[in-house]
Amino acid sequence: MNHMYSNIRLDNRQYDRDTLLTICTDSPWLNKLPAYRKDIFQFIKEWLDDNETILLQTSGSTGEPKNISLKKKHMIGSAKLTQRFFALDEKTNALLCLPVKYIAGKMMIVRAFVSGYNLLTSTPKPNPFKTIKKPLDFTALTPHQLYHSLEDLKRLKIKNIIVGGGEITPELEKEIFGLPAKIYATYGMTETCSHVALRKVNGHGAADYYSALPGITFKTDSRGCLVVLAPGISDKTIVTNDMVDLINSTRFRWLGRFDNVINTGGIKIFPETVEKKISGIIKESFFIGKSSDIALSEKLVLYIEGSKSLAGKEAAVLDSLRRLLEPYEVPKEVVFIGKFTRSGSGKILRDQTLISLKPGGKT
Repeated sequence: MNHMYSNIRLDNRQYDRDTLLTICTDSPWLNKLPAYRKDIFQFIKEWLDDNETILLQTSGSTGEPKNISLKKKHMIGSAKLTQRFFALDEKTNALLCLPVKYIAGKMMIVRAFVSGYNLLTSTPKPNPFKTIKKPLDFTALTPHQLYHSLEDLKRLKIKNIIVGGGEITPELEKEIFGLPAKIYATYGMTETCSHVALRKVNGHGAADYYSALPGITFKTDSRGCLVVLAPGISDKTIVTNDMVDLINSTRFRWLGRFDNVINTGGIKIFPETVEKKISGIIKESFFIGKSSDIALSEKLVLYIEGSKSLAGKEAAVLDSLRRLLEPYEVPKEVVFIGKFTRSGSGKILRDQTLISLKPGGKT
């Protein structure tokens, strides 16, 4: 591999390639590190080896987890786009508080190699900011972390936050609208080396659509699903299962997953759209699914996680939903599930969760 991007600044300390290679092969030293620090240096070791690719595992949020091989030059290309958009350089202080197992965490490290920014590291946890006192310029969070960090984000000086690994609910968008940091929802996947589009979700310039990073363009296929053309990040056109409202070649509104669409009485419903509308009504984790129906072919079902705190109140819940939803969007049934199945990044895995309801399925 090209050794151009082989120096990094971690926690205010500069490391050159030779030093990194020495410590990354020092097993006794590595074994003494906290798990998250050990993972960082293990990835750095992979980054510095002579292979042109990195093997990653997808989160499994849109299907079975699978291994994907990404070219390091494409990861560098992605890092450069983010660097350009957020003006990341050697004066930037960034925080890594995501697991390095997945692409989002790995790319925070790659951006440090490419931009030269100072990468502060923290244990991945719901609120990584409790002990942070100094200003930050850039960090990446999950929606779960964003929610649990609201109070600290009010006091901290942070320039830019990117959020991925799940959708930001309308209620959470309201909570963060007045925060001083500029917060962006990201659109991307492992195959695109992290995000290829951003949506500002708070303050001036907040939008309901995603805008492509420079050089990225979009189109749709016959299903209405997004197709990503990302030269410099992928050698091939990437066809997704994300149904979108394509505004133009660089902007789109996300509607939902093609494989989640419910055809009820001939009307196509996007569960994700319904979930956004009712997210303020139900405090427990939930999702909209479907089951077969003799009259409608498929009917909407509201699945709620937890200890059945709403058990016996199904009728009242549905009555509340009727005030917010179109008649064809109202679930026909409420089902309680003790515990949802989630990916390593915390996303609800709908199909895997529903398997538990079938005879012989895991509970």
